[in-house]
Amino acid sequence: MDLNTLMTLTVNGLKDKLREIGISTTGQKRELQDKLLQHYGLSRNEPSDDELSRSVYDDVQECNNPQSSQSFVRQQLFTLKDLGDCVSSFTGEGSVDIRFWVNEFELNADIVKWNDLQRFVYGKQLLRGAAKLFVRSQSNVSNWENLKSALITEFGAKLCSSDVHKLLKNRLKNSNETLREYLYSLMEIGKQINLDEASVIDYFIEGIPDSRFNKSLLYQAKNINDLKEQIKVYEKIRKSNAGIGKVGTNESRKESNLSIVKPKEESVRRCFKCGDKTHIAAQCPQKQFKCFKCNELGHRSFECKSKGKKTNEPKKEPSTVNMLSDNIFQPFINSVRDGLHFKTVMINDFRFEALIDSGCSLNLIRYDTLLLSGAGNKLTNDRRKLYSACANVIETIGSFETLMQVDELSLNVTFHVVKENDIQFAGMIGKAILKDVDIVLTEEEVVFKDKSLSYKPKVNNNQTQTVEVDSKVKVVTPEKWIQEFDVMSLNELEEIKTMDVKHLEKSLAKNVENLVNRYTATGKCVSPVKMEIVLSDEVPVYQRPRRMSFEDRCFVDKQIEEWLRDGVIQISNSNFASPIVVVPKKDGRKRLCCDYRQLNKKIIRDNFPMVVMDDVLDRLQGGRVFTTLDLANGFFHVPVEPKSRKYTAFVTRDGQYEFCVVPFGISNSPAVFCRYVNAVFRALIQKGTVITYMDDLIIPSKDENEGIEKLKKVLQVSAAYGLKIRWTKCQFLKRRVEFLGYVIENGTIQISEEKTTAVKNFPLPSEKKSLQRFLGLTSYFRRFIASFAV
Repeated sequence: MDLNTLMTLTVNGLKDKLREIGISTTGQKRELQDKLLQHYGLSRNEPSDDELSRSVYDDVQECNNPQSSQSFVRQQLFTLKDLGDCVSSFTGEGSVDIRFWVNEFELNADIVKWNDLQRFVYGKQLLRGAAKLFVRSQSNVSNWENLKSALITEFGAKLCSSDVHKLLKNRLKNSNETLREYLYSLMEIGKQINLDEASVIDYFIEGIPDSRFNKSLLYQAKNINDLKEQIKVYEKIRKSNAGIGKVGTNESRKESNLSIVKPKEESVRRCFKCGDKTHIAAQCPQKQFKCFKCNELGHRSFECKSKGKKTNEPKKEPSTVNMLSDNIFQPFINSVRDGLHFKTVMINDFRFEALIDSGCSLNLIRYDTLLLSGAGNKLTNDRRKLYSACANVIETIGSFETLMQVDELSLNVTFHVVKENDIQFAGMIGKAILKDVDIVLTEEEVVFKDKSLSYKPKVNNNQTQTVEVDSKVKVVTPEKWIQEFDVMSLNELEEIKTMDVKHLEKSLAKNVENLVNRYTATGKCVSPVKMEIVLSDEVPVYQRPRRMSFEDRCFVDKQIEEWLRDGVIQISNSNFASPIVVVPKKDGRKRLCCDYRQLNKKIIRDNFPMVVMDDVLDRLQGGRVFTTLDLANGFFHVPVEPKSRKYTAFVTRDGQYEFCVVPFGISNSPAVFCRYVNAVFRALIQKGTVITYMDDLIIPSKDENEGIEKLKKVLQVSAAYGLKIRWTKCQFLKRRVEFLGYVIENGTIQISEEKTTAVKNFPLPSEKKSLQRFLGLTSYFRRFIASFAV
């Protein structure tokens, strides 16, 4: 038997041969082969040591005929695995342009001298997702040129400039990537539209989670090379300030409350009973604890009743400029500290100064302070609205619960996060903290006291409040024991009716305010319209609930609970079920929507004649004074027929519900709502008192007095039908108003500046799709442009 025949035998064939010659058949295939080789006196063709030591790339320089495909297939010099991450994959989705990917692939292929067959095979291996499925679906793709042409034809739509700018704006620096990695990723995205270096620098600086003052060094860069040099300096500064906000010793923690900054002492191991450096507590000869606050024996520092050692140092006046010390974080924003009381608090081993404000109902923290502290990795969806005494509104972006340490007390506190521009301070401690501790305020300091050790106030005949802090000290404070200023008096309100009437005379403004304040949506009248859904067939439409993040699930649960409480929805047992989606709004909040696309295919359309916008504008030319009203949740004013509610059913992970009022997303909802508005205001529309377009109402009049009378009639009808109005978007008795994107003034109609700005900022169309978008935008103003169609 020769060697080649023996090496081609299977395991069963080897065992048969071994049985024929009477040799044991136990062992693996290689062992069986070795037994037969030994019996026949044969040996394996093992490579020599010289052959094993020879590299597969030794003959790269000896290849003199790179055009020969056959030789390249036979001795394949570089494989796809050798290139590693030099060539990226392509999915057909996302921010990677197919032309950019093809150029990158061909550049690397030219370097390693791949032939057409290798490019075709390796190119297909780099495809993922939709691109991979697309190539599989094609039958005429047999070489690299066909593959390249097919991919460019299918995925060749270029990203427009606005899409790239959105990607750059949303691309923030990740915590696990360096600044240079972040910069290069932005440059790669901007390369697709040849973005200028100044724009890349702006997006780079905005995406770094740090305060603007700390990033001010980076703003000095004029180009990418300058930016790289500034990054080195910035990293050195941040590295040297890495200890900012971290925990220091007990003494430095106390002294930080008085804004006295001392150099950080070297960490030395001491006895925690007496403070001696020569031994530890287990070897301490003292039987009593020593107080490191007053240096007396018999008690500890947190039990000490004295105010500490007195020094002859002159009293330092508090600075009126915010400074960043080595121990405490403060934002770099001008603020007057005189008359305001701050307290150094610590969360997650990070210290910062917080304003003590009894006028604020919540505990607030800025977003940049949150990032520096490292706390609150997962914010809840608990968003609140805070209103100042000046009617300014601040919206929080979420909340988190954490352990806060202050005055040797550990408190479980809920902080609500606000944007950097909303408040001037790193944080604010509001009235919510008073449920856990009592606060004693003096002219010099703020002391947090445990409620179990709380003081008892005594009121004397002079109507002043005497607070007994301890047996030695008495502090007299005014009735309002924290001085606040108007802007920081933030309180959470259920609803506030704010309106702009500064342009009116006092008498007219008072009349408008009285009408608005007395407005109550009683809903005494029955709705004249109900939504009836008619389907082409009764085959149920059912889809499973979609997966969503934990944050979105919490938002959905809260929204469902609110809708059930308000009677917007009810529990359903319908055979129909549509999925829900959570859609972000422009202001960062979220909206719960239902995906009724499958149901809409079966709905017979309601052909109610919609109002033509040009007709609405023509009817306004006779007015001189205008009032606009905006309905809140317009569709929710229209009820759904009980028999049709089963069609609106939607499903969540916790159950199935159906709408009692007209929902968003159904194809007939706008037509039904227009029919409802016309029915409610039919008499006033016929008299010209009010003009309606969807949920926008406008009241034209010749003067302010006529406008007041017409507004009173409209509000009476609105209250009778229970219409809810969004007062913040209303305009009262103005001679210049914006309505449906136009400016109406003195009997003329003009284009609003916002719309013209959108046209000016529209990127130059470079393909058919972008040109269609541009024409769609400019067609909005065709009535103002002569020969627009030409």
